Amino acid sequence: MKGGPALRGPAWRGPAWLVTAAFLGPGTLTTATLAGQATGLGLLWALVLSLALTAGLQLLLVQLVIDRRRDLGALIREALQPPGLRWFSVILTALAIGFGNAAYQAGNLTGAALGLGAWLPLSPTLLGPGLAALAALLLLTPLRARLEGLLLGLIAVMAAVFCLAALGSLGAGMPPLTLAAPTGQAGALALALLGTTVVPYNLFLHGRALLDRLPPAEEPGARVDAALYQDARRDTLRAIAVGGLVTGAILLLAAGSSADGSSVERLAAPLRPLLGAGAEPFLALGLFAAGLSSALTAPLAAAWALAGLLRWTPTLEDPRTRLAALMVLAVGALGAAFGGQPLQMILLAQGANALALPWFAFLLLRLATLRSQSALLRLGPWLVLAGALGLGGARFFALL
Repeated sequence: MKGGPALRGPAWRGPAWLVTAAFLGPGTLTTATLAGQATGLGLLWALVLSLALTAGLQLLLVQLVIDRRRDLGALIREALQPPGLRWFSVILTALAIGFGNAAYQAGNLTGAALGLGAWLPLSPTLLGPGLAALAALLLLTPLRARLEGLLLGLIAVMAAVFCLAALGSLGAGMPPLTLAAPTGQAGALALALLGTTVVPYNLFLHGRALLDRLPPAEEPGARVDAALYQDARRDTLRAIAVGGLVTGAILLLAAGSSADGSSVERLAAPLRPLLGAGAEPFLALGLFAAGLSSALTAPLAAAWALAGLLRWTPTLEDPRTRLAALMVLAVGALGAAFGGQPLQMILLAQGANALALPWFAFLLLRLATLRSQSALLRLGPWLVLAGALGLGGARFFALL
């Protein structure tokens, strides 16, 4: 809406780019590469579905934040009814975000350490804790003012590395489009693709970042909120499209390729025909950028989520919020140092994300329909949760 209210800050650096920086982590790179190596473009449908779900959930969140002027944690704590559901949701969500992000952080640091290890002759068990210390330095010191610019720079590096390489690979011809059934290995990879794209903690990360960018609500009204929603909607769709483009480029690069060897060698295999000996250093740069971007957003998201749920001040100047971020960093550093097989650790984190997704989708839908006068709409979130849990449980046990 030209001339209408706008989000504060530069439009090219909107709050939704934190979502892209978060889901373009080592998990996305690893999962998309292994999916392409195993099925070609057979799981492209899973990527498209994941991006559609991400866009739908984030846009629903945007509408809630603008309407209520609260982040998701505060909405869960204040608005959910009945009270029993509210307190159960606060406790379960705090545990899921706190422990889940700590485990996810181990994969982020492991991926970044793998990338950096291709350039430095140091063990990943040393690089992981070192990168955790770097993330703490960037988050908990005045350097945080540069954080958004750094994350956008890391996204630009990933986009350049993988999109240019994918364009170059098209000289050998476009891989055939097929459809891989979600069973066996393909089913596990489809679940991991869903978990690495539709990241539950992004709902808390995006909601808090958006709330901080809203202008003061001195003159609330439908026209003002509609203009803000259009602005935030464009920002959200643009950021998710870039993330999807990079993920699709990785899938395209890996299509039809197969390789054994170390983690970096396996992931760099699709680049070898194009870049030769430079494939591994080139891949390592993208892997390091992916790991560092997500290693910065995961502790920030956990801290903001817990702040909203537990009535803390949602800034890292609050000792409780700062301690939550440090705990996620510390547990992630321990996991990166002693976690064993890097690729298996990263894939496990993505699968866990996918299994947690129905709960967070239910919370969003429940909050969105609280004010509805329709009994069917009020019942809808419970039906969605029951269906998602049923299908997800059946799919999970089928993969065992």
